[in-house]
Amino acid sequence: MQSFKFNVVTGFLALSALSLGAAAAEVATFGDLAKIQAQTTLLKAQAKQEDARAELASKRAIGADSDGTLPVLKSILNGDIVFIYPGNVKVPARVGDVIPGGYIVAEANDAAQVVHLRKGRDKYSVGFSAVVPTARATAKEKPQNAYQMPSIIPPGQ
Repeated sequence: MQSFKFNVVTGFLALSALSLGAAAAEVATFGDLAKIQAQTTLLKAQAKQEDARAELASKRAIGADSDGTLPVLKSILNGDIVFIYPGNVKVPARVGDVIPGGYIVAEANDAAQVVHLRKGRDKYSVGFSAVVPTARATAKEKPQNAYQMPSIIPPGQ
């Protein structure tokens, strides 16, 4: 009888040890999940940071090498303005902001759907357009149909 009780108690202790081991495994699993979640959050933040850097680089490229091409309006609502530049680059702004090209958003009229820009003493009115603006050709660039005289090389050279 005592050996039966001993076996029952031993079995009970063995089951208890197994359940404690399973609980310890669950704790490690929860710890692993927390670590994975933290890594995922970090990776998502890094991806957003890379996107923001790329967007900033494209805006700087437009602003630094601006050829004087005015943007067009994509939207204007309650003072929130979105301009479109060549290359379909969208730039959000509000009155008082400086946008690429060195233009200052001077006034936005929601009712008239027009935005007034200022650059130095010059003033510009910008409205909606279904066409994305294209960059102007610089004087350094040759037109596609330009004729070039063939060079003449003297004989013997």
